[in-house]
Amino acid sequence: MPLDFHRKAAAETIAFLDGLGIERAILWGHSDGSVIAAMAGMAAPERCEALILEAFHYLRRKPGSRSFFERFAARPEDLGAETKALLAEDHGADRWPTVLRRNCSVWFRIADSVKRADEDLYDGQLGELKVPTLFLHGSLDPRTEPGEMELVRATLPQAEVRFIANGKHSPHSEEAACGECNATAKEFLHIGP
Repeated sequence: MPLDFHRKAAAETIAFLDGLGIERAILWGHSDGSVIAAMAGMAAPERCEALILEAFHYLRRKPGSRSFFERFAARPEDLGAETKALLAEDHGADRWPTVLRRNCSVWFRIADSVKRADEDLYDGQLGELKVPTLFLHGSLDPRTEPGEMELVRATLPQAEVRFIANGKHSPHSEEAACGECNATAKEFLHIGP
């Protein structure tokens, strides 16, 4: 995977909307998908009604996640049965470990490419995001570096940042957090009862 895979995926997302004839959309991205959705919102704000960015990544270097990536790059079979089944369904029973290793590998290269610990994935331009944005973040997310979400708040003060109690890295799909996560998104989007 190339170091700029998030930007390439953001361009692909806009091309996908074009292909479907969708003028404007609400994008909800999770983890790498939140980076992609933010970059799509920066590149084509006129195409984005709103953004929901869940389990957001801001920093390029994430030392707290290094051992996570090292573990699953070396032993993809350590993933839980449900996650392995989903990956096999998406990528094929024989191919998903390679897909996982490539994702781990690109995050090593992203981290190793930094010259300063505070370098972000947006080249200092996240503050230019003009689309209404909600950050949904698990209060217990293990992929978040200390101070990372505070940097997001300082960079994008007009955005709404909501921490989901008992949420980890995937609040939308976690039993202890999905209700609060979905209610918060619904409130942000002004959807009725």
